This record gives sequence, structure tokens and C-alpha cells, in this order.
Amino acid sequence: MACCMSPEDSDRKKASDDIDKLLVADRDKLRRTVKVLLLGAGESGKSTFLKQMRIIHGEDFKESDCLEFRSIIYTNLMKAAKVLIQARELLGIAWGDETNSRHADLIAAAATGLEQYTEMAPYFAALEELWLDSGIQETFACRSKFHIGDSTEYFFKKIKEIGETGYVPTKQDVLCSRKATRGIHEYDILIRKVPFKFVDVGGQRSQRTKWFQCFDEMTALIFFASGISIYESLLEANGSHDFAGDAILKEFGQLVDVPFFPDAYFVAVVSKWDLVQEKMASVIQSGQSIPSPEGHDVDLRDLESVRNFLFKRFRPDHTYKNIQCHFVTATDQESIEWAFEAIRSTVLSSGLGPFRSTSILYS
Repeated sequence: MACCMSPEDSDRKKASDDIDKLLVADRDKLRRTVKVLLLGAGESGKSTFLKQMRIIHGEDFKESDCLEFRSIIYTNLMKAAKVLIQARELLGIAWGDETNSRHADLIAAAATGLEQYTEMAPYFAALEELWLDSGIQETFACRSKFHIGDSTEYFFKKIKEIGETGYVPTKQDVLCSRKATRGIHEYDILIRKVPFKFVDVGGQRSQRTKWFQCFDEMTALIFFASGISIYESLLEANGSHDFAGDAILKEFGQLVDVPFFPDAYFVAVVSKWDLVQEKMASVIQSGQSIPSPEGHDVDLRDLESVRNFLFKRFRPDHTYKNIQCHFVTATDQESIEWAFEAIRSTVLSSGLGPFRSTSILYS
């Protein structure tokens, strides 16, 4: 039959056969793809986790990639400075040096989204002086009373370097930078010859209605929660049964119960665990009495006790599903690499089917 074909028909058949082969290959890849849904509130560590996955398993950040984060870091600095200036006033904390009020006025009047070095240059000296002021340092020490980015101290300590004309963000700078995720983003990363598709959903409250659009044939769900936010809410509860962080724990329990995940694997990642350790150390050093929340068996001065408390709260009593719980520092590559390897090996060795046991893994 082929010998009777015209050259044009033969070319068309070859093109059709090539397309069929591509479709078969795509279907095979789709069947093999491990689809992972990333959920969690804003600034819970999802985007940092994805950056780490790219560094560890995907294409590393080149200098040109890092340069794209420079404007984000500028924005992080300006936002943090504005928050500290406003919080100092609201808390009634005096300036260490009254002349720094002029620097505060300059920053307060400036735009937040300054992307170019030439736009930021007039403010670096003011930012540096403000950070050194004892009144701002006292305000920053009270940061549990207001919301401010977790990388604030990290970037202010690098203000001289960031203020240089030829500043190129390091990979650690990239990991510490913060930009809210809007909408739904998919990232394909080949990990040890197995294709993974990570679906990152905006964690801001306005984005959460989009979560349920993503519940389609998910292999695993990784829910991120800020450990320091939960721990500080436990401290602030001052013995009360209710604490603000409990809403995060209940949110995960509700996700475990939704019918979209009959066979999915559930993972709770408690991020910013290093900040929990730092906060706990300062609480212990202060010698203050910290009562446990009413009805909860947890010692807020003992790290292991807090770990066990959070794991029990993340796992609903009625569920038969397997739930891993990891305690990580999202900006620490070794911490994330260890946690994800445990997740990857468990998911793949299970055959991606239903799970009946419960495991807890600490990292």
C-alpha cells in the first residue's frame, strides 16, 4: 500500500504517525506523573519549598534568575520598614535617636514597589539608620503583636550589601524573599526519572476559593502551616482553650475529610521550625510562667511536647488515612531535602494506593 502512495501522502502519513507516537508518549508520561497539590495560608512556606525543589532537583538559579528577585527584596525591605515605623508609633515606643524620625518620614512617604536601584538608592541610608535605632529594635522584639515578614532581620542585616550598585541576590536571598502567590501555578520537575507536577495555589484568603478547582486526580496533598504562627498563638492564649492557630489545624482536618481524595497521600509540613526553637529559647530564658491551653496536654517550654501536640492536632481522630508530619526550616536545603525524600519514597513505594497506617516523621 505504501508503494502506491504519492510523496505528499507519504509525508502526511509520516507526520500522522509521529503525532500518534507523541500522543502515546504523553499519555504514558501523564499516567506516571505524581501530581502534588500544595496548600496553606499565605507565608506558610509553599513558595520557598518550590524554590528548594528547583535548586535540589531541577534547574538551579543562574545569576540572571537571581537578579529577577532583586526588586522583590527591595519591596520586602520597604514594606518591613513601613510596618516597623507604624508599629513603633502604635506601641508608644520612643525613638532611640529622635533624629531618626526624619528617616521614618522619608520611608513612610516613599512608594513600596520600587524595582530599580536608581529608585531605591535614596532610601538605603535611611533604612540602615532606622534598623540600628534602639526604638525600632524594641519594636521588632515585640513583633508577635503585629504581622511582619519572617525575613525582615535577615535582609536588614544585609542592607549594606543590598544597597550596592551591582548587588546580585544569592540563592539564600532568593529563598528568603517573599512574594504572595496569586492564582494557580503548575511546576513540572523530573525527580530521579519520575515526573512530578507540583500545583501551587495562592494561600491568601482571597485565593482559597480556587483550591477546590485543583482537586483532580491528586497523588498527594502537602499542607503547609507556619509553626511560629501557631506557637505564638499558643503563648498568647495564656491558658485559654481557644487559640488563633487552631483554625489552621482544623483547616487541614477538613481537607482530609473532603471526598476528592479517596486515595491521596496527606502530608502536613510545619515550616519555620527554627523560629519556634528561637522563640522557645527566649521564653525559657525569660523565666516567665507559660500555662498550657485549657484542655490541651502540651508543655510550651518543651520542643518535643509541642511537636507531639501538633501532630495529634493535625491528624483527625476518625480518619484511617496515613498522614506524615514534618517539622522543617523551609530556607534550609538539608531540612527540605530530607523531608521530601521521606515523602517521595513513601508515595512511590505505596503504589499510590490508599493508606491505612499512620506515621510521624520529624525533620
